[in-house]
Amino acid sequence: MHVLANALLRIEILDADAPESDGTRFCRGGYVWQVRDHTGRPLLAGPEWPEPRPDPFNGQGLPEVLRHSELLTGRPLTHDGERGLIPGVGTAVWQAGRPGIVETARWTTSREDGACHFCATQRDGERAYAVQRSIELRERTLVSRTRVENLGTVEWPLHWFAHPFLPIPSGEDVVRWIAPFSAGVTDNPGFEPTGEGLRLRRRFTGKDDGHFERFVLGTASPLRARIEHADTSGVEMTTSFVPDQTYVWANGNTFSLEPYLLTTLAPGDARSWWVSYRFGE
Repeated sequence: MHVLANALLRIEILDADAPESDGTRFCRGGYVWQVRDHTGRPLLAGPEWPEPRPDPFNGQGLPEVLRHSELLTGRPLTHDGERGLIPGVGTAVWQAGRPGIVETARWTTSREDGACHFCATQRDGERAYAVQRSIELRERTLVSRTRVENLGTVEWPLHWFAHPFLPIPSGEDVVRWIAPFSAGVTDNPGFEPTGEGLRLRRRFTGKDDGHFERFVLGTASPLRARIEHADTSGVEMTTSFVPDQTYVWANGNTFSLEPYLLTTLAPGDARSWWVSYRFGE
């Protein structure tokens, strides 16, 4: 475990080879497993929370995903047929539509005051990527930075999203938009818009009861939102980019606001971005 700490927060980041990160979904470098306040109280949750060893597919904390297939359609993005890469995870072979890792991505780690840096290069046939991740701690704010470069000879549809897992708040309200960002949802059984944000229509029970919904974005601006939190005055989530899509998901144990970045990297191209979380008192 890698730790960043100050007088206000403690950030716990998984080692890329830790068994908790041994899945095919979440990027292993820079995987934030937990954030604690000055008393040691955990501020993050997960789909199986408070299970100490959740299924790696479900995970916990502030994981991020470089998708190997397109959401909803399942269209392959980083593999052809039965073999390809899962960026940030490793080389995989697909059987019956499910990937199995045959070579894990090798990450190098470096440290400076207030930040941890993680780098990996993956190659398989015509595909090759360099992924750089940095986690920074600035007083009450955690900043997660990512840079991806296409080192291969074919273009790559880059589909990334953040999957923060926060505790279910005590009240019905879960998100308040910070101007100029705004969004809403169509009629659904899990969430309803409030004009200024979003609230739960009902309380979910356990890990198998929940709802996933896409936002209807009201502005073309970077995400700025205050997520309600059971133990703090809220968590302000901000992105450096205008989300191409944004989703919300919750079950009985956790709530997640998921901004997507969708682009294509030609050979030699690179893209950098960040997402930040400011934890209130």
